[in-house]
Amino acid sequence: MPPRDRLAHLDPIARELPFDVEKHEDANNAFARWYATRDDADRRIVELWSYCYVYRFALTRVVREAWNEADFEELVTRGFTQLQKNLEQVRDPARFTHWASVVCANVVNAYGRARVPVTSLDDLLEAGAELGIAEEPEAVVDLDVDRLHIRRAVEAAVGRLSDAVRPIAEMRLLEGRSYERIAAATGHPVETVRAYAARATRQLSRDPALRDLVEELSWGHGEKRTGVRPRKSSLLEEEGPPHPPAPP
Repeated sequence: MPPRDRLAHLDPIARELPFDVEKHEDANNAFARWYATRDDADRRIVELWSYCYVYRFALTRVVREAWNEADFEELVTRGFTQLQKNLEQVRDPARFTHWASVVCANVVNAYGRARVPVTSLDDLLEAGAELGIAEEPEAVVDLDVDRLHIRRAVEAAVGRLSDAVRPIAEMRLLEGRSYERIAAATGHPVETVRAYAARATRQLSRDPALRDLVEELSWGHGEKRTGVRPRKSSLLEEEGPPHPPAPP
């Protein structure tokens, strides 16, 4: 999804704030009020601002580094979770937004150092293009067969996912529903749906059958063109840090 479209997805949440996301002084004041009174309404404002800030922060880094959608979802989840979990550690309420920027930078930098590709269904279905097998006319036929093979393999792998994430994975990865539609169907907040979808892709990336399938495709098509077995596809090479719990 283009960055402009991603920002448009944030607009309905940002409009719930009584001030613009860029108004850091207003955010600091809201946090100071909550810090002093523990008022639920102020806490809601702090949560909304935090989510919007993390969302924009993550989007900026993902665009700059040319990372993918799974990376974006992971960064939003991690950043938001860290902010909400550590609010009590803010020593100077007047510098809340500065503290939030430091937390986000630490989350993004740690993720970037450990980052390796995380696969999604779209990655798998585009495995042929990643491996360059559509360069020759006869390879196009093979790609159609491979796509069907991959689709069935992914459906089977989704069926092996944990009960917590399987329904969301089916709706997001197999049916192509938007996060908003899934949220409406399940009753979960959009942030939780995003977190579960990212967790599902991470579990799929570790599925032995899918890893073997991508290696098989890489070997078969590379050998056809060159007679030499290529290195293992990077589509499923991931061993990043564990996914955090979904936000409430």
